[in-house]
Amino acid sequence: MRIFFYLTIVLLIFGFSLDLHSEGSIHTLNFKQVLLNPSSPKIGEYDYGAVLYPKYRRQGLPDGFLIKKHPDISFKSSEIKSVKIGQTMKNTISRFYNITIVLTDSAGQELYKYTELNENNRVAIEIDNEIISVPTIISPISDTMTVGGSDKSVDEIVAIFSKVSNNISVDTDD
Repeated sequence: MRIFFYLTIVLLIFGFSLDLHSEGSIHTLNFKQVLLNPSSPKIGEYDYGAVLYPKYRRQGLPDGFLIKKHPDISFKSSEIKSVKIGQTMKNTISRFYNITIVLTDSAGQELYKYTELNENNRVAIEIDNEIISVPTIISPISDTMTVGGSDKSVDEIVAIFSKVSNNISVDTDD
C-alpha cells in the first residue's frame, strides 16, 4: 500500500497522468469478419459467435456463426471524432438505440476501403471484446456510420464507448 501511495505522489509531482484515451491506449473500435455458414474455415482464426454474442438471434444470426478472433480493421480513440446515442423505439420489453459514430477523414477512407471489399457481408463491431452490433454492410461507409444496439442500456453503451471517445452525446427520453 505504501509503495502505491509513493508512486502516486511521484507521478503527480512529475505531471504524469493515466489517460485511457491517449495514443498508447489499448482500447480500439474493431471490425471483425463474421461467417454465417462456415464450410471449413481455419478454425483457429475464429470463435463461436453465439458464445461471444448471446443476443445474436435478435439480429437474425444463425446458431453456427463464427467471428474472427483478430480485427480486420481497428480505430484508435484519436480517429473517433464523436459518438451519438439516440433512441429509435421503445416498448414494454426493450429499447432500441441507434449509435452514430463519426471518424476522422483518414479513418473514414480506411473504413470505406474495408466496407467496399465487404459489401453484403456481416461484420462484428466491438470494443474490448464487447460486441456492439453485427450489421450487414449494405454499401461502402466512409466517416459516418450508424449501427443499432438493442441488448444494452444507454449507460452500458456510454460506458463501452467512453473507452474510445471523449465526445459522447445522448439523445433519448430516458
